[in-house]
Amino acid sequence: MDDQKRIMTIPFDGKTSSYLSWKQKAWCYFSLRNCEYVLKKPVDQLFPGDTVKEINSYDETKPSEKKKLDYLRDNSLAYSILMLSQNDIVTLNAISSAKTVDLPNGYAWKAWDNLKALHAPSNHGTKNDLIQKFNHSTLHHAGQPPDEWFSELDIIRSELLIEYSHDISESDTFNHIIYNMRPKIYEIILAMVKREMNDPSYVPNLNNLKRDIRQIYINSKSTSVTTNKSGEMILAAIQPKSKPKFKKQFKGECRLCGAKGHKAIDCWENDKNKSKHPKNYKKRTPDTPSSQKKKVKCDYCQKEGHTIERCYKRKEKKGEKIKIIIWFVLLLMVIIFFLYEKK
Repeated sequence: MDDQKRIMTIPFDGKTSSYLSWKQKAWCYFSLRNCEYVLKKPVDQLFPGDTVKEINSYDETKPSEKKKLDYLRDNSLAYSILMLSQNDIVTLNAISSAKTVDLPNGYAWKAWDNLKALHAPSNHGTKNDLIQKFNHSTLHHAGQPPDEWFSELDIIRSELLIEYSHDISESDTFNHIIYNMRPKIYEIILAMVKREMNDPSYVPNLNNLKRDIRQIYINSKSTSVTTNKSGEMILAAIQPKSKPKFKKQFKGECRLCGAKGHKAIDCWENDKNKSKHPKNYKKRTPDTPSSQKKKVKCDYCQKEGHTIERCYKRKEKKGEKIKIIIWFVLLLMVIIFFLYEKK
């Protein structure tokens, strides 16, 4: 199907709360189809002192009638788009009632005006409210994306232009942006722009300003992520690490290989430790002198495996002698005490 014949609908649910957003989308589509001018002014203002009749009453070859013929076609297109976009019966009736004697098939400007009367705010101070809202709009936080703020300003400008023919120029918007940005991350770029504005030949460019601010915001986000990672690395470096637990070295002899400094459970001769063997490890043989455990004999009990200094039997004997001496001393004291009492 030809693009000129295809009609795209912008659905409207009939709710006043969604009217403004729907109107902006619909207006964009009317502009794409080059028929938005039929919604701006009534037919008597577009053709003062003249009437517009049926479309088949004009000859396209005549330059004087071609403008009226184009209007009738664009009016029919805009009216059809409005009708097909409505899902609410009340809104649909407001559009279908927009007809005149000269335009019995539908009057787009009247339909658009009926929608405004039905859903647009009725407060007479709306224009001033929008202007004040624009003037007081400020970007406060560095974490807020500047595009959100730019979009808010553009919506207010568009609303004022469409509804009240009040145009806030790009130059005024440029000045508003540079004087209403509070985050410190934009201070340098704003100071540079303000200095350049002192040059009489300087021409403000709103799109370039938005681009520069947007890039600063993106850079600040990536820098903050890098700073956080660096901070974590620095913090990890300066924080005291837990000291590794010191394992006291075994000073005795291994019962498997006879070497000092480790236990049999850790000995490489232990079959359980085969996976820990070095590449060039050779298992010791019983004939190896270092693998033969040195035999020690106790001079007190005559048993092998310990010396007299570590002999438990000697220690027990010594402890028994001490007990006997203590009992003897106590008994002697008791006897002396009784003898003293008899005297």
